[in-house]
Amino acid sequence: MERNLTQYHTVITEIKSIISTGQEAAYNASNKAMLFTYWNIGKRIVEQELSGSDRAEYGSNLISVLAEELTKEFGKNYSKRNLHYYIKFYQYFPEEQIVNACVH
Repeated sequence: MERNLTQYHTVITEIKSIISTGQEAAYNASNKAMLFTYWNIGKRIVEQELSGSDRAEYGSNLISVLAEELTKEFGKNYSKRNLHYYIKFYQYFPEEQIVNACVH
């Protein structure tokens, strides 16, 4: 009986470890995906909408409109302030390989 109880606890411990490992892997993958999402948002805004001094005013209006639209659909992570953070994130790390190395 004691041997069965020990085996039972061993199985429970191993399964708990499997679950914890899977949860940690999912959490890390999710964080990596979100970082690349934010980096790509910053890249898109910088390269497509804010390039050139004559477009600077348009760009600031675009950020306000983007923030409003994205916040409605996706929540507060896409506020005007956060969009500016995403732009800075891309500007500090303009090469995807650098971002990829940082998240590993």
